[in-house]
Amino acid sequence: MLSELVTNAVQAQAQAQASAAPEVGVRFAWADGHLRLEVRDASDELPVMNDAKEDEECGRGLVLVTGVPTRS
Repeated sequence: MLSELVTNAVQAQAQAQASAAPEVGVRFAWADGHLRLEVRDASDELPVMNDAKEDEECGRGLVLVTGVPTRS
């Protein structure tokens, strides 16, 4: 999942800033037996879930995120 999310963030940044290096950050936090993983880019826009086809190599990051159970 991390690889998919970081790849999507790098690609989004590269498209937005063709001449600048992508700014992507990853943060991990472990608390109360739970791992929190955050991936961020410099965009102010919210990510959009794509309808990736079977043969596409990317575009499933948010689909993966929605499949992960969250802590209450």
